[in-house]
Amino acid sequence: MDGQVLVRQVVVRVGVDRQRVVGEHMAMIPQAARLRLYTAAVAAAAGVLALLVVDSPIPFVAPTTVPWPLLAAAFAAAESAVVHLRFRRDAHSFSLREIPLVLGLFLVTPGGLLLAQVVGAAAALILIRRQPPLKVAFNLACMATQAGVAILVFGGIARLGSPLGLAGWTAAIAAMLAALLAADALINGAVRLSGGCLQRREMAKVFALGAGAMVVNTSLALVGVTILWLHPSAAWLAFVSPLAIFAAYSAYTAQHQQRDRMEALYRATRVLHESPQLESAMVAAVRQACAMLEAEAAAVTLFPGSSHATALRTATEADGTQQVMEPVALDPSDELWVRLLAAPGPLLLPTAGGIASRCLPETAGKEALCAPLLVDDELVGTIAVANRLGNLGGFHDGDAKLLVALASHVSISLENSRLEDSLAAVTNLKDQLRHQTLHDPLTTMANRVLFGNRIGHALERRQQTPSSTAVLFVDLDDFKAINDTRGHAVGDAVLIAVAQRLRACTRPEDTCARLAGDEFGILLENLTNPGDATALGERLLEALETPVDVNGVRVPVRASVGLAFSTAGTTVDELLNHADLAMYSAKREGKGSFRVFEQGLGAAAAERLALRADLRGTLETGQLDVRYQPIVALRTGQVAGVEALARWNHPQLGSVSPETFVPIAEEAGLFRELGRWMLEQACGQLAIWSLEHPDVPLNLHVNVSPRQLCDPDVVDDVTQILSAAGVEPTRLVLEITETTLFEDTASIQSTLAAFQRMGVRFALDDFGTGYSSLSLLDRLPVDMLKLDKSFVAGIAATGSPLVPAIVELGRGLGLETVAEGIETPEQLASLRAMGCEWGQGYLLAVPMDAASMGRWLDDTDIELADPTAAARAS
Repeated sequence: MDGQVLVRQVVVRVGVDRQRVVGEHMAMIPQAARLRLYTAAVAAAAGVLALLVVDSPIPFVAPTTVPWPLLAAAFAAAESAVVHLRFRRDAHSFSLREIPLVLGLFLVTPGGLLLAQVVGAAAALILIRRQPPLKVAFNLACMATQAGVAILVFGGIARLGSPLGLAGWTAAIAAMLAALLAADALINGAVRLSGGCLQRREMAKVFALGAGAMVVNTSLALVGVTILWLHPSAAWLAFVSPLAIFAAYSAYTAQHQQRDRMEALYRATRVLHESPQLESAMVAAVRQACAMLEAEAAAVTLFPGSSHATALRTATEADGTQQVMEPVALDPSDELWVRLLAAPGPLLLPTAGGIASRCLPETAGKEALCAPLLVDDELVGTIAVANRLGNLGGFHDGDAKLLVALASHVSISLENSRLEDSLAAVTNLKDQLRHQTLHDPLTTMANRVLFGNRIGHALERRQQTPSSTAVLFVDLDDFKAINDTRGHAVGDAVLIAVAQRLRACTRPEDTCARLAGDEFGILLENLTNPGDATALGERLLEALETPVDVNGVRVPVRASVGLAFSTAGTTVDELLNHADLAMYSAKREGKGSFRVFEQGLGAAAAERLALRADLRGTLETGQLDVRYQPIVALRTGQVAGVEALARWNHPQLGSVSPETFVPIAEEAGLFRELGRWMLEQACGQLAIWSLEHPDVPLNLHVNVSPRQLCDPDVVDDVTQILSAAGVEPTRLVLEITETTLFEDTASIQSTLAAFQRMGVRFALDDFGTGYSSLSLLDRLPVDMLKLDKSFVAGIAATGSPLVPAIVELGRGLGLETVAEGIETPEQLASLRAMGCEWGQGYLLAVPMDAASMGRWLDDTDIELADPTAAARAS
């Protein structure tokens, strides 16, 4: 027990108990040792006084004396029967202690009086009021000092006249006044020693209350002295008036206290129900608990909703410290909670034992009263109070009932809070559901529904303003390959990054939406300059050029962007369709590009949709076939291989070029099916030719797109087809474009490596027209370069040094060089002079069907010096 507690518990009563607990002094209480020394000093002073007065001469001889044990019993009764008064945060005690003291001055020897007071008061303080030892010692020392002072003053005045006259009455009142002053001095000394200081106004108020009670009690005692002195047989009359007054005042005080408590409970209920939030309700609860139960500290502890959550405590302490919803560590399986549920009422807990710390902050004192908070018969928390103010003693049954009533109101407040939280949760859920129906959950952008609604509102507003409305469609190129090869988690990360970049490029008033898997839309309103929309389209392409970093891996992204402007009478569907057509037009132009809608795009789009529908049935109807164009050695004329070329013989449109229908096949998701079919046809035919011409080392060249290489099953498909046809992988040459090598995707790189391990070779098609990089040529699995026909077309006329440089580059890197599009003898001669090894073109042989190619192979001795020989052979 520390000094704070001890000073807080110091009580000395002279009529009105002037020991008080003042909140502002709590923070300045000294250590326990100081108070012990002070108590010892007061006891020493009391001892000195006792030695001075114990043998002092008696000023008169009373006709009747009272035995000291009987007087001790009177002191014990007076010390036990105390009426407590409370003024704001101060507690005072009203008792009849002066009555036995005055009787002792007249009817008992000084030594007997001192002994009776110490013994009687000690019995009451220890056995009845159960005060702590140091507090008992201090109070007894103070009482002995008061008695010694009273005996000295009384003896000095009473000998001046008759004990039942003016001299005796004056002596009694003066003695009690001196005792009162001594008590106040000792109390102030304790307060000052603790670092505090009572203000003069407070001291005056305490003294006035004590003086008034002292005069009343002394007067009653003098009546009793007179009766005992003159008529001992009527002694019982001396106790009637004090007891009657005490009983009446006790009843009045109890009734007044009950009324105050009911008013306090009403105020607490009103404050709890008017609190707008749970936090403010709990603060109000602890404040009202302190006020109603006249306690120094109170706390509400709310238990966690789950075993993994944290309890929350709201508390107020004697020094003014407050906690509001502070997390505290509690064990849900603690025996205290079981006891609270099983107990018929609140539990009275000793704070010294530590068990009260579950319900309260670390608080020392006499005791704590703890009640459960129940909602639907479930323990959701506790409310507890500790330390009665001043000398009010401990908590009793009335306090327990009051705390139960307050706990029930707090529980109702918690239940109402839960109901309000439930209603708020329902409202929040509705808002979330509404948000989810109008927004994309991955990117939090508007979805197609909300996007369409906002376009409709924008078009309605456009009729009232001269501004323009525009819609951009942004479609990620080859996004399916990212999902197929890297997984949907990476794909989602890319979509989120793209959404962030789109938002960064647009204005706050613009609407960005995710319309489908990899398709986004942007609505631009209040455009005064159409060029702003065009500039935005260019910015979007630039923003998407930077690869997206996903967990340290750079994933390249590209997009095709279409833009459409509203005109008079444009509907929502028309504006969306126009932007969609512009986007697909941009995608056909090479992807990663931007296109503004024009009226002609509508017809082109309709034709493209028709071709897509017709393409789906080409394999069943036999409209697709394969043509083969030989690749020969330019010096010897020996055939080295054939390039397989797909052709579509449309029943109405005639021959449709691969440049037209291959992108449509990729858009329609038919590229894998068509690629497998073409490779099966070509490999089967290569096997036949190998049997018919075993002496001709024929290789098969097949074009593959980046989309095909991103297919995770492409390696298995090729392996199965080669195995079924009996063709060695080393005889297959896959022709890829330069853009394929620049695809920074792990899937393409791993696919190329897998094919290389099989023995499949690679030719870099249309070399010189893309993003050639010598560093890539040196480290990627490329076996030959195919010189684009645009370079071959001008070599004879211009003598450009570029073609010889490419041929020399291939030779330096150990790569074979194939010239495409050889159509004139001059081109052939120039290529032979440059040292180009292989070639193909209409001069050597046109693309042929399988039967024509078989006949061409029958004559492999082509004299290239006579260019017309090749043409005749075909």
